[in-house]
Amino acid sequence: MPNWCVQNWILRGPKEDIQRFCDKVNTCLTRPGRENGFGKYWLGNLCECFGYDYDKLKEQACPGLRGIFCPCPDEVACMTCPEAEEIPIEPIDFDEYSEIAFSVAHAWGPSNWFQNMLDEQFPTLTQCWKATDEFGNFHSCHNGDAFGLKRYQILAWSKEEDEGNFAEGEEQQAVDFIKRASDGLLDFTPEELNKGEEFYEKLNDYNDDHDYIEVMFWEEE
Repeated sequence: MPNWCVQNWILRGPKEDIQRFCDKVNTCLTRPGRENGFGKYWLGNLCECFGYDYDKLKEQACPGLRGIFCPCPDEVACMTCPEAEEIPIEPIDFDEYSEIAFSVAHAWGPSNWFQNMLDEQFPTLTQCWKATDEFGNFHSCHNGDAFGLKRYQILAWSKEEDEGNFAEGEEQQAVDFIKRASDGLLDFTPEELNKGEEFYEKLNDYNDDHDYIEVMFWEEE
């Protein structure tokens, strides 16, 4: 069984290109498609909507087709592949551009095929995304500011879901937040924040006996 990654997307750019993207995606709902266990929005179906030969990609062992397109922009990674609601997507139009938000769920990590397709067919669009798997093994993003992400995202579930976001260079503020959220029990130095296993060992020991504090380190790509 794979780890399931969810990549939340926002695409922004010229209205005609956003509309073209949406129209291509929506043809998944009207085409017969191939038999699969994921539904109309299976990535194998989606690749054919964008003009790719699935059989040829399969022969080339193309990575990136084990998953689904999700119209929901806020899909969350979990132990199983989400079920995509089979509804059309529609762009949001602004004065000078349009945007569309959605998610892609894929085994292990982001879909290489989907990324390559966007680079190839929609070079005018600004790509914004964030990705993680159900175990939080990685937290990657591109133009993460579109989601309000900074380097350190901290969730203190015991404090009515209190959240702190801190940029690189704001390590002192981040450890001060953790100290307040833990009622002084976790007192890290700014240097300890980025010490990987040592940091998580102390944090996990705290979480074993107290209300959960989650710390995510977002890597901009």
